[in-house]
Amino acid sequence: MFVQNKSNHSIEAEGIVLNIGTNEVDPQAFEKFLKHPLIAKLDKHGVFVYEKSADKQLTVAEMEALIADTYDLETLEAIKSDDTRKGVQTAVDKQIEALKGE
Repeated sequence: MFVQNKSNHSIEAEGIVLNIGTNEVDPQAFEKFLKHPLIAKLDKHGVFVYEKSADKQLTVAEMEALIADTYDLETLEAIKSDDTRKGVQTAVDKQIEALKGE
């Protein structure tokens, strides 16, 4: 799953490190991460953007914002292979081009 860390610093708890921007994490590990008291408070304040349930997908607009905040090429490629919606594909391609300086 993809999680956007909207804070200005990396956050570590329960064996997970969320760097600034979008991160790919194991869903089960992320559930454990969210149970940490400090992390739970940050989550309530909207520091993390993620799909709240497996049956509710982020909108294309939400994914575009998440993609714009992604600076890791591997994560962008993972998003591209995971989400086939045209708007998401275009946003990923645009971000990859920007990162590569094309």
